[in-house]
Amino acid sequence: MNKSIQSESEKTSLSKKYLKVLVKEGENVKVNVNIPLALAEIGLKLIPKENFKIKGQEINIAEIIDLIKAGNSDQLIDIDTQENGKEIKIKIYVE
Repeated sequence: MNKSIQSESEKTSLSKKYLKVLVKEGENVKVNVNIPLALAEIGLKLIPKENFKIKGQEINIAEIIDLIKAGNSDQLIDIDTQENGKEIKIKIYVE
């Protein structure tokens, strides 16, 4: 297949997908964002960084963007942990 045609079809399929970010504290949803992949790099930078910290460790937004650019899809990050006695869930995935 022609490389330019292949990359064009890949762009089309990516443009129809969304990067989804879900952060829950117990049963409360703290962040629920659906960003078209075409805008993911900009959109992820708009989410307050304090929502991407677990036990003082920040989730690196640049690494998430690099995973997407490298062609990774589906579940990118899936964290279940406890912080200050509360269950915290962070899920970042492509759908």
